[in-house]
Amino acid sequence: LRSPQGANGKALVISDEMLTQVELLKEMIWCYVIYNPSLAGHQHGQRKVIQTLFQVLNEACIARRFYLFPAAFKDRAEELAEFSNGQISAPLRARLVADAVSSMTDQQALRLYQRFTASAQGSVLDPIVV
Repeated sequence: LRSPQGANGKALVISDEMLTQVELLKEMIWCYVIYNPSLAGHQHGQRKVIQTLFQVLNEACIARRFYLFPAAFKDRAEELAEFSNGQISAPLRARLVADAVSSMTDQQALRLYQRFTASAQGSVLDPIVV
């Protein structure tokens, strides 16, 4: 029910029955999804991939090893370095690296992680990110 002034000054009034249903659904999500051991293990692995990619690309940016970046971000990194006399500030570097990592699909991120950690074989001719 929508009213201009609801209970406690809120603009939206929700029935007790609806609140109970919402709480039940939230509990089910926590029980069957968030606390699911299989999902938790998968999420842990994904966090490790993202953390590693961020660390490697951040260090590459500091060392001016822009060739480690996906092609779409290599040019951007070089431009930022040029405009900042060689050293990209920490906030700009973090934004650049976060943008590069977040632009990847799960498969691209995993393949790049495997290359950076030498945990999978591939060809030296394989592009960093396709």
